[in-house]
Amino acid sequence: MPSTPHPTRLPESSTSVRARTGLEPTSTRIQRIEVSFPSQLTSVRRMRNLTALLLQRSELIDPDLVHTVQLLVSEIVTNAITHAHAHSHPPGADLGFALECDPLSGVRIEVDDHATGVPQVKHPGPDEENGRGMQLVEALAEAWGRKGSCTWCVVPTQGVVV
Repeated sequence: MPSTPHPTRLPESSTSVRARTGLEPTSTRIQRIEVSFPSQLTSVRRMRNLTALLLQRSELIDPDLVHTVQLLVSEIVTNAITHAHAHSHPPGADLGFALECDPLSGVRIEVDDHATGVPQVKHPGPDEENGRGMQLVEALAEAWGRKGSCTWCVVPTQGVVV
């Protein structure tokens, strides 16, 4: 089986990173990364890219899994940024992101917005532009919830190791 090259670039320097990863290309160990990021919409792309990097290092390269996890990261990070601004957090204040990949069981996404509210699954009308993010999380994640100020969800890998 040909080896897939691993990206060597981590997020831009404005994002602080503390990572624990197995660097062996055939690693099936649990890998976790924790990141602080500014509550700016440009951070959504950075978190998606970081997600792809960690999934690749975990050898979770199934395109459906990667797209699902990246979509959920986008939705939860966007929701956190939107609600951080609504709760008087200063624009650009740091939020928290963690991603844990266990190739044998699942991918856990955590986003800490330092807010006290609980995300709601809304049912917007067909003409409304917003309000579908948590519907996607509820539909695509095996489980999701809120602990303190952290919204989390789990996407099963169903033992997919390539």
